[in-house]
Amino acid sequence: MGTRHLICIYHNGRFVLAQYGQWDGYPDGRGVRILAFLEVPGNVALLTSKTSNIEPLTAADADDYIKAWLLEKPAAPAGGLTQPCPPSLSRDTSAEMLDIVAGSTLECKVPA
Repeated sequence: MGTRHLICIYHNGRFVLAQYGQWDGYPDGRGVRILAFLEVPGNVALLTSKTSNIEPLTAADADDYIKAWLLEKPAAPAGGLTQPCPPSLSRDTSAEMLDIVAGSTLECKVPA
């Protein structure tokens, strides 16, 4: 069932991430996944140290992703669309966004 939700990271007095999610947004869905991430020793500190690797999406970047999706859509078989955007911009990524940010580097930033 599609239970919409928002995964947010609030750090240093501001939101550095607001990730829309489409599926299982209730506490015993994505909430369990978030809790599992937070319970691992060191994960909160790691996530905090990597928030500077979150790179805000520009309007031009968003336009490029939309254009790529629209160009692909007519040629794709039913249900066969690939995803021209990074996982960090997908509604399907959801709580896994915490892992993406925690695994980011200065060389490989996270578009959000």
